[in-house]
Amino acid sequence: MVRFTVFGKFIGLGVSAILLSAASFASPSLNNTAQATATPLQQLQTHGRYHLTWFGLSIYDITLWTSEQPFRFAVDQKPSPFALEIRYKIDVDADDLIEETRDQWQELALLNDDAKRWLQQLPQIWPDIKEGDRLVMFVDESLQTRFYHNDRFVGQIDDAAFATRFSAIWLAEGAEYPDMRKALLALRS
Repeated sequence: MVRFTVFGKFIGLGVSAILLSAASFASPSLNNTAQATATPLQQLQTHGRYHLTWFGLSIYDITLWTSEQPFRFAVDQKPSPFALEIRYKIDVDADDLIEETRDQWQELALLNDDAKRWLQQLPQIWPDIKEGDRLVMFVDESLQTRFYHNDRFVGQIDDAAFATRFSAIWLAEGAEYPDMRKALLALRS
C-alpha cells in the first residue's frame, strides 16, 4: 500500500466535500436497491477534470460533474446537484482516506464535533481502494451524499453539512491543490 499522508497526497489521493448545518447523525443506508448498481452521472455533465501526480507518481484522475453550468461552490451555500468522480491509479486503505479527510478538514478549519461524528461513520461506507477503482460521491438537491464504488452503491450520509464540508477538500478556496480546484471549477487563472 502506498502511504503518504493521503489527502495532502490523497487529494493527493481523493475522496472528498461541502457545508451548511448539522442535521442528522451520519449513517450509511444500504437498503435502496435502485441505488445499488448505477451511479447518477448520466443526469450530470462534465464540468472540470484534473490528473493528480505526486513527485511523478500518478495518484488519481478526478472529474467534477454538475447539473448546471456555470457551477458555483462556496462552503456556506447550497450547491446544485453534483458529483465528484475519482479514478485511482494506486492502492489506498480506507483508513488512510479517512485520516486524510480529517487532516484536510483541520487544514480548512472545518473539523468540528459534526465532522468527528462523520469520520466515525465513514469506515462503514468506504472500502479499501485498489488501483483502477472508481469512487463517486453524488450530492443531490437535498444535499444527501451518496457514495458509489465501481458503480455499486456503498452508503450515504444524510447531512447537508457533510456534503459541503467534504467537497470543500477539493473545491473550497484554501484547498491544498489550487490548480486542481481551478481545473475542476473551470476557473480562469
